[in-house]
Amino acid sequence: MAAATALPGFGSVSSAPAKQIIPDAGVFAQTTIAGSVQGDSPSLYVPYIGTHTAASIVAEGAAINESDTKPLELAIRTQKVAVLNVFSNESGAQSAASNGNVGGSGIDVVGMLTDGMKKTIIDKANAILWQNHAPTEGKPETAPTGLFNYPGIIQGGNITNTLDPIVDAIASISTNGGAPTGLVMNYGVWAYLLKLRDAEGRLIISPDVANTPTPALFGLPVHLDGMAPDGKILVNSIGDVYSATGDINIARTDDRYFERDSFGVRLTFRFGWGVPYPDHLAVITAMTNNDFDTIMHTPDDCKGDTMTAKLNRAKLFNSLASQSELIRLEALCHIADSLDLIAAEHREQE
Repeated sequence: MAAATALPGFGSVSSAPAKQIIPDAGVFAQTTIAGSVQGDSPSLYVPYIGTHTAASIVAEGAAINESDTKPLELAIRTQKVAVLNVFSNESGAQSAASNGNVGGSGIDVVGMLTDGMKKTIIDKANAILWQNHAPTEGKPETAPTGLFNYPGIIQGGNITNTLDPIVDAIASISTNGGAPTGLVMNYGVWAYLLKLRDAEGRLIISPDVANTPTPALFGLPVHLDGMAPDGKILVNSIGDVYSATGDINIARTDDRYFERDSFGVRLTFRFGWGVPYPDHLAVITAMTNNDFDTIMHTPDDCKGDTMTAKLNRAKLFNSLASQSELIRLEALCHIADSLDLIAAEHREQE
């Protein structure tokens, strides 16, 4: 097996441990690696205890009753993530020149391109880890279900103007025997939470939390990932998400694209995951502006100069107000529109 540093060199075929190449991938940051998969092995089976039997106290020399607990197996389905890029031989020559073989620009072109390919692998792997759809009812599971959609996880309700649903989800997971380890969300959801204000207009989340490079809420690290779904928060328990990973495999061909004076580079990565105790995870919905519109049944038309139309436009760009504030503003705007109408009718009568 080649070392990780051999990848940018484009040998004909090489491989390296994925954790060395893409350590920031969600599968390494937010799951527990339970085994490895090689080649196109579709599944890995991990034993676990279905029901934990309570321990008992026995006297010295007394017999200890056997547990009737039987181990179960978790089937970890895997998928292969792949990317194939074609580079010109000039880019390869440019990179060689940059490495000191010939006077060059000092830019490692091939290294930049392979970094881009690795980023593509990470983004796709994270997207399916979080968002893969559950299998259609009645059909076998052929791919792992994304953690945000995993059957049986706690549905933690909606965040409107408080963070109470997060606190409640943490408590529910702990009651079920889980150990919450972090909150997974995308940057838009995090921005939404940072803008939430209490009834007196004060930010619910302290600016000190917002400005730290490693933010945390209620003692749990906030894991920000652009591939997490919009409007959702996952309360994760790393120890309860088992995963299997393979190597990062890289291959190069100089023949297929001969007529284009180019070469192809392929990266592949196989991995999968499973959750034996789904109620040790929770998903929470963070209310968005569209959610506010649905709840309050506000008009779809945002055109015009009436106060209500202006409010509708403002809501599209402003998530600072709480639901109660928006309802109050809407009522005031309806009153203002009515007064404008009365004034207009009065002017016509004059």
